[in-house]
Amino acid sequence: GRSPTERAVFNTGFSYLFGTLGGSLYGLKSGLTSVPNSKLRVKVNSVLNHAGRYGSKAGNAMAAVCLLYSAYDGLIEYSPAAVIQDAEPAGPAAAAALAGLHYKSTTSPRVAALAGAIGAGGVLATYGAGRVGAGYQFGSKGFLWF
Repeated sequence: GRSPTERAVFNTGFSYLFGTLGGSLYGLKSGLTSVPNSKLRVKVNSVLNHAGRYGSKAGNAMAAVCLLYSAYDGLIEYSPAAVIQDAEPAGPAAAAALAGLHYKSTTSPRVAALAGAIGAGGVLATYGAGRVGAGYQFGSKGFLWF
């Protein structure tokens, strides 16, 4: 495997790329539906403005969450708490919960707890889908917990 630093760089870059592409596609749709004029120049300007706005927001948000997840996952992996390290979904689930809590910590505690629960739930749902028969082994893809 890779070192935690290599995984953090790879995961953050990959998440930024997918977040930017997804946000840009959403901005494309939003820009086309909210165009105030039927002229081509106005349409192109609207699409570019919306794609830039949503693409950058989504890419930055996904990269920030991914960097937090990778940092917490590396800390848990090399921590002396062997109980969390050895349980297969517990380490990534704890890292995802901590990343969600940290990312939304500037809002209310309720929102931060919800973000942590969503992160841990996403990891556990992926683990459960792999165990039930989705055809892949948990953590075998090399991206985040997949």
